[in-house]
Amino acid sequence: MKTMNGWKVILVCLALGFLLGPASSFAEEVDFELKKNIEPMTEESQAPAENKEAAKFDDLKDPFAEETKEAPALRDPYERYNRFMYKVNDSLAEYILDPFTKGYAKLVPKKGRVAVRNVITNVGAPVRFFSSALQGDGGKTKTVLNRFLINSTLGVGGMFDVAGDRYAMKPANEDFGQTLAHYGAKPGAYLVLPLFGPSTARDAVGRVADSLLNPVNYVAPGVSTALTGVETVNTYSLYGDDKKALDESTVDPYESVKHFYGQRRQQQVDK
Repeated sequence: MKTMNGWKVILVCLALGFLLGPASSFAEEVDFELKKNIEPMTEESQAPAENKEAAKFDDLKDPFAEETKEAPALRDPYERYNRFMYKVNDSLAEYILDPFTKGYAKLVPKKGRVAVRNVITNVGAPVRFFSSALQGDGGKTKTVLNRFLINSTLGVGGMFDVAGDRYAMKPANEDFGQTLAHYGAKPGAYLVLPLFGPSTARDAVGRVADSLLNPVNYVAPGVSTALTGVETVNTYSLYGDDKKALDESTVDPYESVKHFYGQRRQQQVDK
């Protein structure tokens, strides 16, 4: 069988984008949290087992405890529907997205996929800019603008995160859902959106606003749609295994995802 041409890969990515949207971005958040809580190996960590008894209880601590206050449990009045949709989304990822991304990962080396991720992140700068500005946060607004200018030029269209690597400018990952929270909007009911995955009533409204705030949707709607498909496949190829690891390590993956999402969003709002 002949290797797929580049345009065919883009067409398939586009189709998957319509099917699954950016749901795989949740896997990227899982990867972030898992790696953040992995401590480097030290001489102390290699000490005999009898010297580690006190540390056993530390392993049971909530990984979010030191990062942010414990968020209240999300209300789940639509649990029956949410569990059903969770299974639907999971099946789509397993039987459609996963097989394709394995082939994609073999064709595109990891460095190339990281570059694709960086470009897509850079293109999304207007949403972060407007969200930061609407919150009245001049510091984050300036950071988003500076990162965009530096990475778009020195970073060759955003392929390389020069702003972060060379100038230590940390990303300001703001969205309209966080803007609503800034002005006192509560999360509302937990929702598992078809194709999009975990959300809340507040964040669902935020998704719509993010789309309206993104100028790419007006200037080149076709490009925006294609990027969604590419982002879905690319993100899942980088972080899909971490999402699977989270599911396999828990008795009830649905509850784990809901808890993780609630805590992660609270952490983002607090920042």
